[in-house]
Amino acid sequence: MAKVLLVEDDAALAFSVCGALTLDNLIVEHAADGTLAMEYLRYQTYDLIILDWELPHISGLEICRLYRAANGKAPILFLTGQSAIENKIAGFETGADDYLTKPFDMRELKLRIRALLNRPQELAADTLEKGSILLNRSTRMVTISGAPLSLTPKEFDILELFMRNPEVLVDYDTLGRNWASEADATVYSMRPQISRLRKKLQDVIGVDVIESYYGKGYIFHPNKNQ
Repeated sequence: MAKVLLVEDDAALAFSVCGALTLDNLIVEHAADGTLAMEYLRYQTYDLIILDWELPHISGLEICRLYRAANGKAPILFLTGQSAIENKIAGFETGADDYLTKPFDMRELKLRIRALLNRPQELAADTLEKGSILLNRSTRMVTISGAPLSLTPKEFDILELFMRNPEVLVDYDTLGRNWASEADATVYSMRPQISRLRKKLQDVIGVDVIESYYGKGYIFHPNKNQ
């Protein structure tokens, strides 16, 4: 299922859009301000980003600019009340792929989302390689030195997060955003799954590449065996 980040400070509208897209079998995460959106984009990967223009802290236009400057590849759809042609030009010049003004028909939003998700995506954006580990988001396959590694969906998501943030502390709050619901996102629910992932990696690589920091989180060392 495609993963979508909705950046929208109107709570009622965000609730409506999240509900409609979830019914279309999309995984939707919501950020209500620009700072939180940038935090999500730093630690997670999305197949589509839906941006409001006027946001608390950091504008949608600035988020778009920063994301593209960091080589972010996901399609960006502006969903905004800014209807002036100058705004549309600025959005596209900054790196947006589509632009829909409010008020809008939910059916049109869904059609535009489907069109953006059906565009061919660059292979490099779907592949991560750290040390001897190769992770492919499209196929959800992981290999170590060419040999396949069997992971659960949650273990795959955790490993992807670690591989996008090697050699830095990934705290429990960041890990929690990868869980299905906030109710599941506790330290006690994370630890067993990370422990299983850790053992699977160690069994193949020969060393423990995930370092625990008690009460804080974990650091991933992909080149520890080299």
